[in-house]
Amino acid sequence: MKTIDLENWNRKEHYEFFLNYDNPYFGIVTEIDCTIAFDKAKQEKKSFFFILFT
Repeated sequence: MKTIDLENWNRKEHYEFFLNYDNPYFGIVTEIDCTIAFDKAKQEKKSFFFILFT
């Protein structure tokens, strides 16, 4: 495991900002190919979002 020197870390301010949040979290953004789900929704005549979340 890597140890981070907080005093010299270039993201120290970010860390300190989120440190005291009740539920700190992070997110990512990425591309996802939903072609299969989209085609299934069309075929079954259902909502695309219904197919994704069921």
